[in-house]
Amino acid sequence: MGPIVIVADFIGSGNRVWEMLEAFRAIATFRSWRSYHLIKFFVVAYSGTEEGIRVVQSSGLRPTVLTVAGCPTIAGAFRGAVRDAVYQLCRTYPAGHSQPLGYGHSGALIAFEHGVPNNAPPILHSDRKNWRPLFRRRSTVEANADFPPTNAEEIADRAEQMLRVQNAQRFLADARGRRWIHTMLVLAAIDGGARTAAAISAQTRLHLPTVREILAFTQLARWTKSTHTLTKLGRAELQRLRKRRARTPVLPKPSKPFYYPSQLRAR
Repeated sequence: MGPIVIVADFIGSGNRVWEMLEAFRAIATFRSWRSYHLIKFFVVAYSGTEEGIRVVQSSGLRPTVLTVAGCPTIAGAFRGAVRDAVYQLCRTYPAGHSQPLGYGHSGALIAFEHGVPNNAPPILHSDRKNWRPLFRRRSTVEANADFPPTNAEEIADRAEQMLRVQNAQRFLADARGRRWIHTMLVLAAIDGGARTAAAISAQTRLHLPTVREILAFTQLARWTKSTHTLTKLGRAELQRLRKRRARTPVLPKPSKPFYYPSQLRAR
């Protein structure tokens, strides 16, 4: 027997996938096969909210959940007074909506080429009471031309926003420059409060495998701890970046790349 794989584009509240798994669990044969480790259940999706993934994982079938990228949400993308203002805006427009943060109160800030999930705030897709949303009736057809073919442009934007690095796209084209920017984005996300690989992925727009690889590297370099918090060395590295940023950003280039150790040695 082989694995049973449930494929979805997005895990929002997680309720639908959880119900599907529980339907399998209601059948005695599947429970028996699962108890004898004859079958395993996998849920594969491009992205999902952390809360939704936890709901799916709570199924008695104990599925393995695999995603490519973390999902940005209002709760994670904004902080303090700005986040409160965004919440208020979602409650105001469109007026009188029963789920101003989307289904399951997820507040998901994600859209796909084929549409917007119902976990996104209605302010983005509902035309209730003559409101003019960005994605009318959850369709992204009119916005398809604005979607980049890859997430490289998104990462460049995040580098400019989070690190104040100008012309980031040019440096992302080079392997050494890309590695440096990705690493600094991860450190900046951790410094901003992200504590899981999914949350870091959502903030940086880096795919989860890349985030996990960088987290492993930064732990070896003793820039981060296993709890995904910065060490004294990690804070010093970010501080060096900020000092450079205050003048003119110094970025790696082929003629003068930054040094990356190939191995760590005990003193």
